[in-house]
Amino acid sequence: MAFKDQEDETTAVKAPSEFTADTKWKAFKEGAIAFFNSQKGRGQIPVAYVIREHAMPDPNAVYDNEH
Repeated sequence: MAFKDQEDETTAVKAPSEFTADTKWKAFKEGAIAFFNSQKGRGQIPVAYVIREHAMPDPNAVYDNEH
């Protein structure tokens, strides 16, 4: 498999600590995004692709399909 070497690498990005009332949102968000970018999912794609900036899609945007 071509990705064997990449699978064996250990990530240097540490998972963010639990979000609490004292946690600063911006720092937590940036740390979480960096961690998700370092984690590979199925097909060796970074897990961060599931993060969305907006809960609702832009109604004026043109999308390839409904998903």
